[in-house]
Order: sequence, then structure tokens, then C-alpha cells
Amino acid sequence: MSYNKNGYYRRAKAIQELTATHYEPGRHDRCRKWVWKKYIEPLYNVTYKTFLSYLRVQIPESMK
Repeated sequence: MSYNKNGYYRRAKAIQELTATHYEPGRHDRCRKWVWKKYIEPLYNVTYKTFLSYLRVQIPESMK
């Protein structure tokens, strides 16, 4: 059985989509930290540093 990163990419894609929905550049009350604290942390239980790393993940074309 081989290892793949499909779960990692699915989680990163979901986090990126949630962030795109709720993040508003220029508004200090809708910053990335607010999105993490209100939506991401309760649902996925990840730290802020991990959240930022998920935002940098390049999703492969096969997962889109």
C-alpha cells in the first residue's frame, strides 16, 4: 500500500476556500487571524502557523 497526500490536499483546499469566502483584504476586523479563530480553528483544530502553511499549498490539477 503506498502513501499519498490526498487528505492533505483536500484539507488545504477546504481551508483555502473557507478563507477566500470570509477574508476581506483591507478590513482589520476580517483579517486572516479572525478567519482562523472563527472558522478554521474550531473545525480543523490547527494552529495559526499551520493555517498559514495550508494557505501556501499548491493544489495539484488532479485534485481540482
